[in-house]
Amino acid sequence: MVLGKADGYYRQEIDAEILAKFRIESMLIGFNQGVYPSSKYSLVDVTHMVLEHFLYGIVTPKGLKLIEQYKTT
Repeated sequence: MVLGKADGYYRQEIDAEILAKFRIESMLIGFNQGVYPSSKYSLVDVTHMVLEHFLYGIVTPKGLKLIEQYKTT
């Protein structure tokens, strides 16, 4: 994330250590059958939604452009 900050893709005020730990924990919630039972939710869909939500929260407008570019290719 440090390199991404230097390149202007991530917001400067982001604490990478805090959000790295948050990201790891948020990845694990998709496996919690009490929260996302596999009979109702696809693990792939949950993982994708949680990742996308996370990324949109930490990027700058420049980073958002890059995400949208990746989504269309």
